[in-house]
Amino acid sequence: GVTVDKSAAAKHHKIAAEAGHAGSQNNLGFMYFKGEGVDRSLPLAVYWVTRSAEQGEPFAYGTLGEMYVSGEVFPSDDVEAYKWLKLATTHMPRGGSRDDDAALLVTLTQHMTAEQIVEGERRAAAWHPLKQTNSPMRDKDD
Repeated sequence: GVTVDKSAAAKHHKIAAEAGHAGSQNNLGFMYFKGEGVDRSLPLAVYWVTRSAEQGEPFAYGTLGEMYVSGEVFPSDDVEAYKWLKLATTHMPRGGSRDDDAALLVTLTQHMTAEQIVEGERRAAAWHPLKQTNSPMRDKDD
């Protein structure tokens, strides 16, 4: 029964993101990526989502994977997309977001070589956040 106000949500996420909250950093970055509640800005999307991923937020891993798959943000790189989607599906809680990223990962692997998949696995295993967040997000479906 409540009206969704994405502009107000973006303002609140910005306050929390600037204070260092990894979940809000990802959410704000995703809003910039999609142009929801804010003017679309790919540089700001990358900035905020990257800050979140650096804190170990698994939803940010998924957002980065989606950005690599889209081809709108980064040059096409299936191996890098694989890395981020693998990290997301490994570390996210069960729910719709993880299921969506798992499906995207399956679609991605259908046109990758075995060598590319091995390299994606290697990159995922080598990834370590700069700082682990103490307040990981939960899936809205959970």
